[in-house]
Parts: sequence; C-alpha cells; structure tokens
Amino acid sequence: MRLTLVRPKHDDVTSYLFEWCNEILKIANRKNFKISDLNGEKANKERLAAELKNNPDFVVFNCHGDENRIYGHDDAPLFDIAEHKSRLNFVYARSCCVGSAFKKHQNKVKSFVGYSLPFFIVMSNHFVSTPLKDPLAKPFMETSNAIPEALMVGNSANGAVEKARTATEEWVEKLETSSDPSAMQQVCFLQMNLDSLVVAGDAEAKLVC
Repeated sequence: MRLTLVRPKHDDVTSYLFEWCNEILKIANRKNFKISDLNGEKANKERLAAELKNNPDFVVFNCHGDENRIYGHDDAPLFDIAEHKSRLNFVYARSCCVGSAFKKHQNKVKSFVGYSLPFFIVMSNHFVSTPLKDPLAKPFMETSNAIPEALMVGNSANGAVEKARTATEEWVEKLETSSDPSAMQQVCFLQMNLDSLVVAGDAEAKLVC
C-alpha cells in the first residue's frame, strides 16, 4: 500500500499539522505502508503531480484550502479537484472547505473524507514552537488524526468519521467539566469540525481489508 503524505510547514497552522502527522506516520509504518512524505518545500504542485502518477492508495493533505483547491508550500496552489484528470483512490484532507469540491466531483475519487467548512484549531502562544506539547491544540489534532488512523487499520470512510465522532464526544465530555476559561471555545470549535465532516465517493469502501 502506498501513502502520500502532504504537509507544508510555513506558518503556525501548517506547523501544527506538520508535527501531528508524526502520529499518522507511526501507524503507517506499523502497517507497512510505502510512504512518500511531501514535507515542507516538497509540498508543491510538481512533486505532487509526480506522486499521483504512481496512483497512491491513500493521499493525506494537511494544508490550507478553500472551496476550489488545496494549497501547498507558501500557500502556492497545489491541487484542484476540478482540473484533475485521473481518479484518485482514498483521500483525507485536513484542509478548510475542500469537502465541497470533492462532493461536487465525486466521480474523481474512490472515497474521500474532509471538511466542507473551515477547520478549526485552538492554539496557545506559549507552544507555537512545540506544537505537540500544546494542550489547547491536542483535542483538535487527536480527533482529526482519528480519521486517517482509522482508515489505515481497516475502517470504512463512514467508520472513520464515527471514530472521529467518538473521539470528539470524549473530548467534549472532558472539556465541559474543565475550569480552563478556553474550554467552552474548544467545545464549540470541536463540534463545528465534526459537523463539517463530509464523505464523498464510496462511504463504505475500505482502504485496508
């Protein structure tokens, strides 16, 4: 199985996504995926196009996005689903709003999971240089990591969304009893992330059988 991981690192948000991809890589290595890691400056249109010619089984985007495209290093245009000619296999996009484009072009992907609205992360200024230690960001990164992790161990696209739902509910339960003044903001944004998750293509398809 081939995994293409796309993770630029040029601002605070992409730096957080970049670092938390290490948890995804651990499972990918354990499940013996052949990994192509388009990290930092490698997250560009030319490198991605070359990777997609190899027809990877799973592509994971950790990038900025909008209703039309995904952006790579330094926010340069990276991927436009409407312009893409061949059919993709499994895709997870931790990117704002691109779920709308994949829903519109479902024939171009076997199975997709992503967000139809902005993807939110609450971050602490004290941890911008050490994202993995940021307690405010942890709920957002764990719940969103739950999707590719679930797909890589045999869950369907719908099953992966349910894993994210369970993880979100567990975090909400913890945060609702927290005395941290930011806890209610975290709960609100976690719920918004969950509500904006969409599946395109075959919702019952499995990456790993």
